[in-house]
Amino acid sequence: EVAGNIMFRWWQSLKKKCVDDQIIRKEIKQRTSLTHREEMELVEFPPSLLLDLYEEWESYKKENNKWEYDDPLAHIVLHKIPFLRRIKYMIVDEAQDLSPLQFNLVNIWSSSEECDELIVAGDPYQCIYFFNLADPTLFQNLEGEETLLPISHRVPRLPWENARKVAR
Repeated sequence: EVAGNIMFRWWQSLKKKCVDDQIIRKEIKQRTSLTHREEMELVEFPPSLLLDLYEEWESYKKENNKWEYDDPLAHIVLHKIPFLRRIKYMIVDEAQDLSPLQFNLVNIWSSSEECDELIVAGDPYQCIYFFNLADPTLFQNLEGEETLLPISHRVPRLPWENARKVAR
């Protein structure tokens, strides 16, 4: 794997995690969120050069109207752009798999006067999108009424009962 690929992947993950450009710059200067192997691949790049490369890349994208996968979401979050029309009910399923960037977007759109109710469903023990920086603790801190389902509605009754017996 070449250094450029590592840098691009790192910068994209920092957008999902940090959202704010100033925090991303700080993380780049401190070389955070890199694996040991990635750190070794980038050892010849001082933090100031990594930051310069990041800024050049972001400038290039802006000047040429280029967008990476999470750039539109980051733009909406950073500028607090409201949803185009009224949202009476917002339903977020599989909330345990939201990245901080996606969670911020849900917060912006659901906290406006245009949204009457936010319904969030998720199970922190079923989080599978860690590679996308999913954070199952984010949705657990939301205010409001919590309803814990006594049984799984995805699993048929017999396997569910057997699993509960084994778990006990």
